[in-house]
Amino acid sequence: MTPILIPKQKFFYALSLSKTERTFVVSVDRQRQVCGYLELAERPGKVLQEISEVFKAAIVSNFTAIIYTRHTLDLSIAPSAQDMKMAQELIRAGKVLGIEIDDYIICNKESEYCLRDRQPKIWRKWSKS
Repeated sequence: MTPILIPKQKFFYALSLSKTERTFVVSVDRQRQVCGYLELAERPGKVLQEISEVFKAAIVSNFTAIIYTRHTLDLSIAPSAQDMKMAQELIRAGKVLGIEIDDYIICNKESEYCLRDRQPKIWRKWSKS
């Protein structure tokens, strides 16, 4: 698989300035080039989207791979049970729709947690099922 390179420093720096929780879909085209990102939500409190909302922008824009990114104000960026369930559902739905979920990232102003990098066994298991 060809790695997708995101201008992470700029993207996460911009998020670190945010005073609210936000959710983004980072979109990737057929040549695995980053096309940009779409903000799905910006509001106080926990922000998790419906699966349909996440894929709507990708389908309309003809993207074949996306990275789900959630900015949190919490100090901990460890994924919750809800994050794990969401990531698994995104991967399963993406397989049906033909849209790869390249990663699920949780970030705050200090750092980011890339689920695919930190839990590769779980990611591979979900991708195969």
